[in-house]
Amino acid sequence: MRFNTLTIQNFLSYGPVQEVCLANQGLVGVFGANTDSSFDSNGSGKSAIIEAIVWCLWGGTVRGLKADEVVNAQVGHSCEVTLTIDDGDSQYKITRYRGKEDVKKKNDVLVELNGVDATQGIVSDTQAFINNVVGITFDTFSQSVLLTANTKSFCTLKDSEQKEVLEDILNIDMLRRAQAQAKKEISKAEALLSGHLGRLGPIADHIAGVESDIKTLNAKSDTWERESGLRSERIKLSIAETQASIDGAKEAAEKYVELSERVAELKGEASEIEEELEGRISSIGTVDEKVNRNMRKISKKKIEQDTVVNMTRASISRLSNLAGTVCETCAQSIDPDTADEQIQSLESLIDDANDTILNLVMLEGKLLAAGEAERAPHEAELGVLRDALRGLNITRDGLEVEEQNARSKASFLPSYEQRMKDLEDAIGSKESTANPYLELIESGKEDIKNRKKDAKLLKNKVKAAELELKGLRFWERGFGNKGLKSYILDNVVPFLNKRAQKYADIMSDGALTIRFSTQTRNKDGSLREKFNVSVVNANGADVYKGNSSGERRRSDVAIGWALADLAATRASKPIRFRGLDEPFENLDAEGIDAVFKLLQSAVTEYETILCITHNSGLKTRFTNELHVTKKHGSSTIQQ
Repeated sequence: MRFNTLTIQNFLSYGPVQEVCLANQGLVGVFGANTDSSFDSNGSGKSAIIEAIVWCLWGGTVRGLKADEVVNAQVGHSCEVTLTIDDGDSQYKITRYRGKEDVKKKNDVLVELNGVDATQGIVSDTQAFINNVVGITFDTFSQSVLLTANTKSFCTLKDSEQKEVLEDILNIDMLRRAQAQAKKEISKAEALLSGHLGRLGPIADHIAGVESDIKTLNAKSDTWERESGLRSERIKLSIAETQASIDGAKEAAEKYVELSERVAELKGEASEIEEELEGRISSIGTVDEKVNRNMRKISKKKIEQDTVVNMTRASISRLSNLAGTVCETCAQSIDPDTADEQIQSLESLIDDANDTILNLVMLEGKLLAAGEAERAPHEAELGVLRDALRGLNITRDGLEVEEQNARSKASFLPSYEQRMKDLEDAIGSKESTANPYLELIESGKEDIKNRKKDAKLLKNKVKAAELELKGLRFWERGFGNKGLKSYILDNVVPFLNKRAQKYADIMSDGALTIRFSTQTRNKDGSLREKFNVSVVNANGADVYKGNSSGERRRSDVAIGWALADLAATRASKPIRFRGLDEPFENLDAEGIDAVFKLLQSAVTEYETILCITHNSGLKTRFTNELHVTKKHGSSTIQQ
């Protein structure tokens, strides 16, 4: 992807229309002159050129300006920036304006594709279209395409701050969201477990109540046995009590029928939801199997490449040891130059293998992201279905308790009716009947037996809920700092080491050694999890802070460029442009030469590198120049 032209009007310090050619400009020095103040080039509008690109694409600025703050203060309206882009056979023209007069929408963004209007219905949809065209987010663009000397040195950041920078670059915020979702599921599982445990209590209370009733019935039975001779006077009272029991049992029977029908309906609804849940779980399993199958293939390829690297390194070691010696087999002297050529060839094989491993690691990330995207709709629906099923089950469980109570009470109806018949017979015959409490006592014992079975089933549900909770807590930890985040950081460290060392070698002729690591060695020799960047100077200090400001600046540039390369890998399309703001700050002549050496090596890759500087003595070092002059509050550009 190539940026072609940038047109600026009434944006920050720019007033009338200014145009900048961005295509194939090579290494461009951006110099400024502020005739309105004594600050020389500061405040002339140099940095506003890069801000205009960022604002046109995303509606935001690197320095965090908001809304009307980007509108030229003198003009006060009609702020407009246009950027044209070539992407293969597609030509895009993106125009963003704010406070534009004589139009219905004073703040808007427009897009043309090959001369045809491609603006979407609303601004957010148009912005999504632009994001897809550019293939990179605002944050990633700021970290990969733009570099500034004002950014705090990565080496001086705390462990947590360094990790935060890498997490932003790698866009692994999804792990935080996944952990938050796991915590929500844990809360639901805990509520479900609490519900099961809460239902155990009423069952135990019911058993205790029935046992108390049996105790009472036993006492009544004993009394009945003792007073059997006085039965005639008490039969009428017993008939009244029994009739009340019959009425209660009939009412319970009617309620039982109603509850049974409702429970059956809820079971049918739950069965339908469970069937849909199984379908969703099966779909997720299919996605996981596909991702795991591909990940195993990639892992196998990585092992193959690691084997190539190890075997090749072993070959290099043998050649290095044999150079300049006499071969034991042929008694010929082994030419060091020939050995060096062979070693260089083998080192090239190692580089190729490491590149392949890096590509495989990047592919792993894409596969995981694609799998997560494919899983997302199913997992979202799973949550809805599980919530619905949980709600149905809770309602059904409550109704089943009521149903069981009604059934238990209704089950006494035959015995109450029989007792009534016996009492009525007794009235006529005045004969002693069988003890009416014995059957009730046996019925109560049967009820206790059934309730204990219910309690056992509920305890099994408690165990299942505890198992689910254990799994959710595992994923809560897995999505945390010591889980997948640590794994991802471990896999990008080789890429950062390779790139940072490449740029350090260019700028220091191999004197600087830069190494990223995810572990730090303690004084006792043990390792602990802590992100760290070490800078060793072969001609100076073995720690970053021990080097001179110029040496630290070279290290910062190499590290910043490596981080930018990592961020660029997150973009779906390569952008052949890079902007740097004051990269020569705090550098001596030798340091400036080193940075120029790095920039010149990158021109073929990026085509256009805008380099903002207040050092006018560097003009001869650039392929092209771009001069910004601020006069009477308005900046103009001469290219």
